[in-house]
Amino acid sequence: MIDRIFQQLGEAQMRVFKRDDPATWLRPGGADGGEKLQVRFVENWLPREIVDVEMLAPQPVAWVLEKDVLAIDPTRVTDLDILFTKADRLIIGGRRYGIESCSSDGYGTTEVRLKRVNA
Repeated sequence: MIDRIFQQLGEAQMRVFKRDDPATWLRPGGADGGEKLQVRFVENWLPREIVDVEMLAPQPVAWVLEKDVLAIDPTRVTDLDILFTKADRLIIGGRRYGIESCSSDGYGTTEVRLKRVNA
């Protein structure tokens, strides 16, 4: 019973908080222009100390529904904690992001930690 509630929670959050414009998922072996993927996205600003100066640095995070990712690439089902690889890129709001890490919540949603990249 509880599992079913949490699985529906991820889908409900995606309906309410998803970006109006989907992200573009660029992956090795994928379509040339990438595939569209619905994401929830937050660009958090966290304090970081760089050479004795404390600054705010971006720590962008996206959440995806695992079923959406697996509909695009079913081979990724082997380990949901590596649903994305370091070779993958997400373009969100016109900015390109690399994958730092990702982890499944066990209820159908994966949190993806991102970093801004140029290529």
